[in-house]
Amino acid sequence: MREETQETHPSYVQVRFSRTQGGNFKLYGSELPRHNNTVTLTVRRSTRIHGSGKDWHHGEIKPILELRLSPSQFASLLTTMNVGSGVPGTLTYFNGQDIPRIPDEIETESSKIVNKFKEEVEQHVKESAKILEEIETILNDRRGKSLRKDDQQRILLKIQKWHRFLSDTAPFTVESLNKAAVKTSSRVKADVDAALAQVMDALGHQKLRELQAEAESRLIEG
Repeated sequence: MREETQETHPSYVQVRFSRTQGGNFKLYGSELPRHNNTVTLTVRRSTRIHGSGKDWHHGEIKPILELRLSPSQFASLLTTMNVGSGVPGTLTYFNGQDIPRIPDEIETESSKIVNKFKEEVEQHVKESAKILEEIETILNDRRGKSLRKDDQQRILLKIQKWHRFLSDTAPFTVESLNKAAVKTSSRVKADVDAALAQVMDALGHQKLRELQAEAESRLIEG
C-alpha cells in the first residue's frame, strides 16, 4: 500500500490562468462596455502530497482570489513588467466572498470622451444660435430702414465672434476628440481582435483566419 504524506503551509498556493467565455463582464480599465472573452487568474491554497517518491500539488476547491483581465490587459501584464504600478484588473472573488460586479453607471473612458464631445457640441450649437438671434434682432429693429453705422458694427462684431468659434473652438474640440480616440483605439482593437480569434478557434474556422489575413493584405496593398 502506497504511503502518502501531506504538507501544508500558509505560503503554499496554486496559480492558474484560464481563458473564459461568457459572463458579459464589465471590466475595470477596459474601453469596451462588455466582455464575453476574458482571462481569469485564480489563486488557491495548495497542499503538497508525497508518495512513491513523487510530489503532487493539490489546490483547494474554493479560491483565495479570482480576477479577470481583458485580452489586451493580459498582454500588457506579461509584456510590461516593472513598469508603473501594473495594469487594471477586475476582482471577482476574494477571501471567501463574491465581489459585486461593476455597475453599468460607471462609464468607460471611450464613453466619457463621446459624452464630453456631445456636451461641447451642444454648447457650441447654443452659442451659434445666440449669435444668429442677436443679428436677427438688429435686422428686425431696422426693418424697412437703412442700417446705421453702429448697427453694421454690431453685426460685424457678432459675425467675427461666430468666425472665431468656427476657426478656433470647434477645430480644437474635434482635435481633442481625435487624440483621445487614438489613445483608446489600439486597446479596443486588441480586445476585439482577441475575442474574434477566440471565437474562430472555438469554431475551428481556420479558413476564416486565412480569409481575414488575405482581406487585410489586400486592403494594405490597395
